[in-house]
Amino acid sequence: MNPFLVLNLPVTATDDEIRRAWLTAVQECPPEKDAARFQAVQEAWRAIGEARARWASVLLPAPPRTDSLLQAAREFARLPGRLAPAPAPVLRAWFTACAQKP
Repeated sequence: MNPFLVLNLPVTATDDEIRRAWLTAVQECPPEKDAARFQAVQEAWRAIGEARARWASVLLPAPPRTDSLLQAAREFARLPGRLAPAPAPVLRAWFTACAQKP
């Protein structure tokens, strides 16, 4: 699921644009009317609602499920287009998500 597509926003959207799109989507499809769409809108908001989460969702792919952080680090190193290292909190969140059991 691409949260920007769910909210019909460009990747360069500002915080205010994201908030307005989320509020509009919630008003258009309340949970009583369309529960599945409402859930998708809520997940999109959680993914890009705050700047740090948005940065991670734009620049980092979905983490692979691995058994160790070492394997997660190897997978991260193989990602295409890694020109500069990501900030430490983003990397920590990505590696933590990799190590979680599905």
